[in-house]
Amino acid sequence: MSMEEERKRREGSAYTRSPVLGEGLRILRLAESLRLGPDTLDRIRAKLFGDLGQSVSRVEAAQLTVEKPSEYPARYPELERIDDAEIERLTMVFAKKDPIPLPTDRTVIKPVTPSPSVEAFKTRSMHGQAQSPEVEVLGLKATPALKSTIAVEMKSVLDHTIPVQRPSREEAPKLTPHSYPHAAGQEESKKLIDAAIAARKAANVRVSAAPPMPVQPVGKSPVDTFVEAEILLRRKIESVQNWAGFKADAWRLYECFPRPDTAARLVELALMYGNANDLEDVLTNLNRHSIEYYTLLQNQTRIQVLTKLWQAKRHEFLDQFLFRKDLLLKLSPLERWYGVWSMIDRGQGEHAYRWFKRNDSEIWNIQKLNGSNFGKSDTELAYVLGQNALKAEDEAMAIRLLEVIPNNAPEFSKAIDLLLDLRVERDEKGYCVYGQKLSRELDWKARVGLFDSFLLRIQRVEHLAPKDRAALNALLVDPLRWFPETPEAWQLVSEMLLQFAGLEKLLPNILRTFSDRATLYLKPPFEHALWASVLDHDFKGPVKTWYWRSIALLHEFAWGLGQDEKKLWEARQLFHEALAHEGKALPYSWMQLHRGLTQWISKSDRLEETARIRLLIMAKLCGETREVSEEDVTTYLTHVQQPSFEVLNTLENLARERGQWGLELFVQGRKASLLHHTNSSLNRIWELGAMLKRTDLCWRAATLLQSRNVLSPDVERHWSICGEKRRDFPILPLGDSHIKRIMQSFEGYERRLIEAIVSVGPLVPELLAGLNESLVPLKKSKPLTKTESSVQEALDNMTWLVPARKKFSANPNGLWATKPVFFSNLVDSKWSVIFGSLAQRFGIAAWDWQLSLLNQQIETLVPRMSRTSESVAAGKVGRWLRALTPGQRKAWYELAQMSKRFDDLRAQEILGRFLVMVATSMLQDHLGALQNLERMRAPLRLRWDLENWISSDAYGEIRKSLGSHAVGHFPDEVYRMAALVRDQGKQKSKTSEA
Repeated sequence: MSMEEERKRREGSAYTRSPVLGEGLRILRLAESLRLGPDTLDRIRAKLFGDLGQSVSRVEAAQLTVEKPSEYPARYPELERIDDAEIERLTMVFAKKDPIPLPTDRTVIKPVTPSPSVEAFKTRSMHGQAQSPEVEVLGLKATPALKSTIAVEMKSVLDHTIPVQRPSREEAPKLTPHSYPHAAGQEESKKLIDAAIAARKAANVRVSAAPPMPVQPVGKSPVDTFVEAEILLRRKIESVQNWAGFKADAWRLYECFPRPDTAARLVELALMYGNANDLEDVLTNLNRHSIEYYTLLQNQTRIQVLTKLWQAKRHEFLDQFLFRKDLLLKLSPLERWYGVWSMIDRGQGEHAYRWFKRNDSEIWNIQKLNGSNFGKSDTELAYVLGQNALKAEDEAMAIRLLEVIPNNAPEFSKAIDLLLDLRVERDEKGYCVYGQKLSRELDWKARVGLFDSFLLRIQRVEHLAPKDRAALNALLVDPLRWFPETPEAWQLVSEMLLQFAGLEKLLPNILRTFSDRATLYLKPPFEHALWASVLDHDFKGPVKTWYWRSIALLHEFAWGLGQDEKKLWEARQLFHEALAHEGKALPYSWMQLHRGLTQWISKSDRLEETARIRLLIMAKLCGETREVSEEDVTTYLTHVQQPSFEVLNTLENLARERGQWGLELFVQGRKASLLHHTNSSLNRIWELGAMLKRTDLCWRAATLLQSRNVLSPDVERHWSICGEKRRDFPILPLGDSHIKRIMQSFEGYERRLIEAIVSVGPLVPELLAGLNESLVPLKKSKPLTKTESSVQEALDNMTWLVPARKKFSANPNGLWATKPVFFSNLVDSKWSVIFGSLAQRFGIAAWDWQLSLLNQQIETLVPRMSRTSESVAAGKVGRWLRALTPGQRKAWYELAQMSKRFDDLRAQEILGRFLVMVATSMLQDHLGALQNLERMRAPLRLRWDLENWISSDAYGEIRKSLGSHAVGHFPDEVYRMAALVRDQGKQKSKTSEA
């Protein structure tokens, strides 16, 4: 009890004061009955009641001795009894400290004990034996003889006041609540107290007036047993105040008087001093005999019993206890309310509805008052009861209950669904009230305006009759049926429905048009008309906006025939973001949406077979992550020429999560082909190579970082000891398989251009020289340097390189210049000589690295010269064409077609990358090749292409076949280093200090 409640109880009326005050008044009345002195009584009042003690008279004490029951259900005891222990305690406290002089007009009578005699008693006193404690009564000292006399008198009075019927052994007494009503029991208790006090006073008078007589011992009656049990119980309650401490005494008291009012008091004690288990145990044992005691409990006590057991989740016991046939008609409103929730929790909604219907207003009022205290929602109760009211075809009750559910309640959408399931009134044509109005309009644009007015009304009012709302919701199942099948009409309807998308709670079918066509793919005009407005619409919530935008992006990817792959992966990302934020399943799963897209791609007649295969590969990779295999990723990266960078990031993360290190390396290579390798990606390649035990890959990654001056000092030390710069790299002969593997690194038209250059490129200078009269063949000259000699000798030994029949002199105008146009200068190194010689051998230098010049010669000179059969040049062209093999002739026509697809810059980029790859494969001096390109001021894209090739799997296969993969090797402990890249911050600080 809080301090505020204690203060209110002390300052209240005489019937609402605390048990402490009642105990004090009882002690004061006891002291007055003992006729203690005035000074002693004042001291008792002061000690018990403080400054207010003097104003407490004997009349007030008599009035406040028996208190009426308050809000505390376990006010105990109600019977006031005075035992010997209290008389002795008061005598010890007050009589010895303040002895009261005997009045002169009274006769002092010494009490005489019945046995042994006075002489024996004196003899024991003379021998020092302990005497029994004596109590001063009416100025006298009460001995055990006086106590016995008072007890006999109290017994005689109680026997006459309460006639005890001793039940026979054969038949137990039958008790009913009407035989011992609660009020009568309280009145009897009060009479018992007054009779006991009167008997004690009469005994005192007789003791004073007559000499004491010995009292003969009398056997115990049921009243004596009841008095002793109650006195012992009261002592235990005051000292222990715990049900476990006085449980046995309480049951012993009930055994003495097994009456309903005694059982009710037993329940109150268990409620106040025990826990839920104790209370349930008491109720269970009492219910075995009779339930009559429960009706004697006060209403507040029954509420607290129910509350305590309900909060302790004793549902099974409460159901068995309250749903008894002899108690159903006597339940309180709170207990009936519990019955409704108990049936709902057990899934018996129909029984709960029938139970609620008998006392609906009473139960609903209790729900409003106590629902929040017990964690029971008003909306949940209304929804469950309304749902079962609809099942029972009680539409009035269902509407009354479901309409009270507010918009922000979690049961609101389900309640609206139930209300929208009401029967809609229709005419003979099957039109509802709104359909009848639309049917009267002949112009479809007027129908759009009328439809808009229907929705605008419910948006402004936000309330319609349930049946009208059900009719309008039924009309929204397929609103397009009221309009012509044209893109213009569909676009207007789409925009109208999106404008009122906020009414989805009241009209769940407002977006039904889009939901039904989410997995259906129509003709592009209708797709654009229906979904274009969805892409830019804000649904006033991120989850809905992401969800509908993802579906619209899938349709846009479809009507664009897969030209923008980013939209497919953006749709996937938006859907999963919406799913993560929603926390529950969305109307469509990604599997369903993805299946609808793949089915359309497989069956659509608008796609060519190549486009169908490409779209299927894209769509398959964008499905559920668990269904994407490593083969699917490899196929996608092989067939799709320019995959999206976002897609590659997704695939890289997927491979890393699955631990597919080889696939991650492959994805890293494709990412680098789109842009270039970063320091972090090269560091990741080092880690993957170490995990896959591919030491050659680690070596190449370290070389690339060393060329960027960012290699970690710990690794750089080992790289310097056994590094590439300490070796003289030989020129390795490449075979046909090697050159094919290099050409497979290109895709699509790029590969076709390279294959044509390799097949017929060395023979093109002879054709061009035949068309230009100023070009004459030259005799074979000796190499100027040893390096050039070794390079030419190595190229002559290449079986895949078509040998040129003749060489021609260089054009001073630059037509056959040996230096590429994108190089600022040339350096004197073996690698640069190989690069220039390859360009000369492939005939690229003959048309000055300009594909437009070759195209011009093919498109103008060759057809014109071939038509003039009488000219000398025409004969040269004919002889050149007849000298070609079928494969070379096919490559020549392929080269003529590819010369139209690429401009000069793009062709220079492709051809430069091819020659860099071939030259580096022949002379595997990686650091020297990168340094040569930097000194020649080659384009940055070409240097990135060389880095990509050095770190690629194709180049690793070529090195392994040539036996050069084991040249560079670090100690084993170096591969376990995680930090391969030097800390850039430390590097900058060292540079600044230097």
